[in-house]
Amino acid sequence: MILLQPFHRLMRDGRLLAVSFVVLALLVGFGLQTTAAQDTPLPDAPPDAAAGLETFAARCANCHGPQGNGDGELAVNLAQPPRAFTNPAFRQTAVPASFHDFILTGNLDAGMPGFGSTNSNPLSDAQVWDAIAAVMSLATPATAVERGQQVYTDNCAACHGETGLGDGPDAAASDTPVPDLTDLAYWFNRSNDVVLANLEPGKLAGHDYDLGDGDLADVVDYARTFSYNYVPPADLTAPIAAATIQGQVTNATSGEIVTGMDAHLRAFSPNIEEMLTLTTTVGTDGRFSFDVSDVSPDWVYLVNVQYDGLAYSSDVGQLSNEVPNIDLPVFVYDQTTDPTVVDVLQVHLVMNFASENILQVTELYVFENLGTAVFVGEAGDPDLGVVRVDVPANAENVSFERAFSAMENFIPAPEVVASPDGGYVDTIPLRPGRSNSSLVVNYTLAYDEGVSFAHDVPYAVTSATVIVPDVGVELVNADAWTLDEQQTMGGMFLSYAQQNLPAGSTFDLTLEGVPQEVSSTTGSSTVATPRNQTTELIIGGVALLLIGGGAAFFIRSRTSPDDDDDYEAEEYDEEEEGVDGNGRTADELIQMIAALDEAHEKGELDDEAYHAEREQLKAELKAIW
Repeated sequence: MILLQPFHRLMRDGRLLAVSFVVLALLVGFGLQTTAAQDTPLPDAPPDAAAGLETFAARCANCHGPQGNGDGELAVNLAQPPRAFTNPAFRQTAVPASFHDFILTGNLDAGMPGFGSTNSNPLSDAQVWDAIAAVMSLATPATAVERGQQVYTDNCAACHGETGLGDGPDAAASDTPVPDLTDLAYWFNRSNDVVLANLEPGKLAGHDYDLGDGDLADVVDYARTFSYNYVPPADLTAPIAAATIQGQVTNATSGEIVTGMDAHLRAFSPNIEEMLTLTTTVGTDGRFSFDVSDVSPDWVYLVNVQYDGLAYSSDVGQLSNEVPNIDLPVFVYDQTTDPTVVDVLQVHLVMNFASENILQVTELYVFENLGTAVFVGEAGDPDLGVVRVDVPANAENVSFERAFSAMENFIPAPEVVASPDGGYVDTIPLRPGRSNSSLVVNYTLAYDEGVSFAHDVPYAVTSATVIVPDVGVELVNADAWTLDEQQTMGGMFLSYAQQNLPAGSTFDLTLEGVPQEVSSTTGSSTVATPRNQTTELIIGGVALLLIGGGAAFFIRSRTSPDDDDDYEAEEYDEEEEGVDGNGRTADELIQMIAALDEAHEKGELDDEAYHAEREQLKAELKAIW
C-alpha cells in the first residue's frame, strides 16, 4: 500500500503557483503476464519510446530507476521491490496489452495506484503506450536488436520485407499469405515466450530454417520493434548535449511585461539535490533565457524572480533529448490590502469525541482571492498578518496545519501566529484564485453533556458544513443549518450545511447529549491537538465530496504518521471530473525546498535548522512519490 506521510512545514514567500511536475511510481510491482488481453484498445500507430521516456522519467524512474534497473531513489521505501525491467525474465514474459491494463487499474497491494481516469493526474492512453514503448526499449539490449536484425535480413526479409509488411521479393511465390509483422494486435497480445514457442522448428508451414534458440530470441526482439519505435537504452538516458530554458515575466494583474530584475534558474535531481544555479537579467522585452549543456534528462527546472518584495516561481519543467527547449514563464502580481477580495470558498467544522469530556474540533478553510492582485493583509505587510482566523474563546490546545492534495496530507503551519488584536493570522500572501493549500484549525473544548461555542468569520463564506458524529449527540441550535441525510463514512454522522454567509457572520453552535462512542486518538505528535482516524477520514472524504462537487470520492483509513501500517483506500463514488488541486503536492514541495534553499543562502536559517528541514521535506516528497 502507499504510505501517506504528513509534510513538515510550508515556507512563506508567495510561492503557490500550480505546477506540473508530478513524480509518482507508475509501474511498481508489475506482475509478469503470459496471457493475451484481447479487449485492450490498441494505439492507432506504433508507440514511441523517445516520447515515452518523458512519462517514464516523471512517473516511473524514481522507483524503477532511470534505466529501468529497479534501483530508483524510492525503491528502498516500497513494501515490494519495484520491477527491474532490465531483467531478461521481464522481457520474455511481459504482455504489453496486460501491461497497459495494469498501469490504468494499478495494484494497491503492490503500492501502485491506477493511472487511468480515476487518478487525479491521469495519463492519456497515448502516454501509457509511449511509456510502455520506453520500458520495452529499456528492457531490450541494443546488441540483441542488432543481432536480430542481421538474422532477420538473412532469413526473413525475402518474404516478410525489410519493414515487416509482408512485401518481400519472394512473398508473391509463397504458397500461403505472408503475415504482416507490423500488426500491433499480434505483438501487444503476446509475450516473447509465446512468440518463440510458435517459432519452434516444424510449427510454421513453409518455414525451413536452422536457427538456434539464441538467434530466434534475437530475431523476436528485433521483429517486435516493428510494433513500436525502439530507441537503444543508452540513447534514452544519454545526457542532453545542448538545451535552452526561456520565458517571460508578466504582471498577471496588469498584463504588462516586467523588466529590471534578475531571473534565477535552478535545477534539481530526482533526489532533490540542487544540481545547477544560473542567473541572468530579464531583458527589456521581459524575457530571459538560459543555455545549458551536458545535463541529465532526469533533472527538473524552475525559474525564480523577486518582485515588489515577494518571490515568485515558474512551473516546474523538464528537458529531454526529444524536447531540448522549454518555456517557463513567470507570473507576478501587484499587491492589495483590500480584504473584500478574500472569500472562504468552503469551511468544514468536524466534531469528534476524544473522550466523554473532550470534544475535538477541526475546522478546514478553503480560501480564495477573488481579485487580480495578491492579498498581503490589511496592514500591507504579510509578517503582520494576511488572512484572519478566529477560534472560540473557550478553545484549548489550538494548533494549525495545512492540507494539500485533496486533504490527503497535513503539515504544521507555523506561519499562523497570534494577532495582537485577538485571534490568529496567517502570514502567507494569498494569490488570486483558489489557494493551493487549505488551512486546518484544531482545538479542543471541555465537554460535560454539552457545550456551547462561537466565533466570528471575518470573510464571506460560500459554503459551510458542520459534521457531528451520530453517537447520541445533536446540534440543538440548528435553525440556520440545513440537516442533510445521515451519511456513512467510517461510521454514521450528521451533516448540517448553510450557504452564502456574509462577512462578519458568527458560527454559534450548541451540542447536547452524552456521547455513546469515543475515538482513540492516534494523531501526529507534531501538533498540539490530537487528531484521530475518524476525524481525518471525515475531513478527507467530505472535502473531496464537497470541494469536488461530486468528484472522485475516496475514503482513507488513516493511522498515525509514525506507524508502519499502510493506509487503505476504498472507492465509494466516482464522477467524471477530478478534484481541482490534486497532483500538485510534489511540485509544491519542490518549490518549498527551493524557498528553503534561498532562505539559507540569505542567512535566514542556520545550518542545523536548514539541513534538518531539508531532509524532512525530501523525506516527505519521497513518501508522496
